[in-house]
Amino acid sequence: MSTKNQWRGYSAGAIVDLEWIGLSNRLRLDGLQEITEVAFWCAMD
Repeated sequence: MSTKNQWRGYSAGAIVDLEWIGLSNRLRLDGLQEITEVAFWCAMD
């Protein structure tokens, strides 16, 4: 029975990892977008 609980814990951890990876990628994309916008406005001036 312990293997079922271990698997449940592992799959929950994997889901959390995937969500964290998605969040960090989204934050990185937002950061790149901000940098690009700032560079664009600096170039316009």
